[in-house]
Amino acid sequence: MTDYTKKAQKIASDFAKKGQASVLRRIKYGDYDTDTGKPVVLSDTSYPCYVMSFDYDSQSSGASTEPGSLIQVGDKQILLPAYGLGTVPEMGDLLIVGAKIVAGAPVGGITWTVKNIKETNPVGIPLLYELNGRK
Repeated sequence: MTDYTKKAQKIASDFAKKGQASVLRRIKYGDYDTDTGKPVVLSDTSYPCYVMSFDYDSQSSGASTEPGSLIQVGDKQILLPAYGLGTVPEMGDLLIVGAKIVAGAPVGGITWTVKNIKETNPVGIPLLYELNGRK
């Protein structure tokens, strides 16, 4: 049987060498503040990571499908290794590609909102997340 934990470590190591430094950011909101009219931020957590991002081909990009489809024109396919991430990506998370964490906050990069998540997970060990990112 294959040791998928070692495979997960190898994937993360390869991404650290060849991928792009990025930050997965999760902001949780509470009730609206009646004074500001904005929701109260309950938590704002950043997870440093390395990713590889790709344009979808024209067929997969939504260019030939109905508006509101899962993949739309301008979306990015973003590959994120699972090993060492410290969390499981969730819909609505922000992935800031090209960012670094400085003084506890993400700096630089291009922000994508996670719209869909596919997990490569043989025998219950997550290896890689394929995210659909949208601006």
